[in-house]
Parts: sequence; structure tokens; C-alpha cells
Amino acid sequence: MNAQALSQNDLMQFKYTATNNQGKTLSGIINAGNETLARTQLNN
Repeated sequence: MNAQALSQNDLMQFKYTATNNQGKTLSGIINAGNETLARTQLNN
């Protein structure tokens, strides 16, 4: 199953805190099918 085939019910919520290139701290929640997909979304 690829990411496009996941329905909203299949997604999990991941809470994140990160620092951008300017040193600013960012945080939020991202919906993804698994942790790997969540990391990929954050890195794009």
C-alpha cells in the first residue's frame, strides 16, 4: 500500500519538535501512515 492509498482513518498523528536552518524551534502534529512517512514529510 502506498501513501496515496491511505485513508484519513489509516493515518496516525505524530507530534514533532524541530529546529530549522535559522535556529528557530518549530513544533506541530503531522498525519502519516507510519513514522518513516512522517519523517519523509518533515524533510521535504
